Amino acid sequence: MEAVVGDGLCECGCGWPTTIPTSTNRRLGRIKGVPMRYVSGHNARGRVLRKGPDWLPEDRGWLTPCHIWQHHRTKGGYGRATDPANPGKQQYAHILAWKDAHGPLPEGLQIDHLCRVRECCNPDHLEAVPPRVNSLRGDTGVMSGAQQRAKTHCRKGHPYSGENLYVDATRRRHCRECRREQLRLSRARRKT
Repeated sequence: MEAVVGDGLCECGCGWPTTIPTSTNRRLGRIKGVPMRYVSGHNARGRVLRKGPDWLPEDRGWLTPCHIWQHHRTKGGYGRATDPANPGKQQYAHILAWKDAHGPLPEGLQIDHLCRVRECCNPDHLEAVPPRVNSLRGDTGVMSGAQQRAKTHCRKGHPYSGENLYVDATRRRHCRECRREQLRLSRARRKT
């Protein structure tokens, strides 16, 4: 198998020259005499945002197709890229796409994905909103305080009222009947 020889520049987009290994180590992807793909530590960086292979159109149920980021993503699922205006700085791909289409992001606003797809960088699916609106629209799986207070019954259908309601020191509401049931099960497990 013949090795593909690169140009010796880091593929993250920084333009720095890479090292040339003096020995082969296939487990680490090093071949003697062939320049490395990345400068050490740069493989986790994104690439400079540009049209084409950086994103692929994909229908995810929105009015227009999402532009799904094809390179590095954060643990949260957002695409990362090198900011072309500041090559030493990383930025979210959707923010760079917004800046490319609409100009600089207004101060105090955040970008919200209207399509709810975090790796999407289609400017038509992005909207600049205040942080509060962004978090209220978010799909974090955590209910807001108002949503919690609106609950009248626990998961098992017991009412959050009268003798059944317990409010702890952090002002969180609990169901006494469910708590009793948990204690009974715990005691039964200990006996066996």
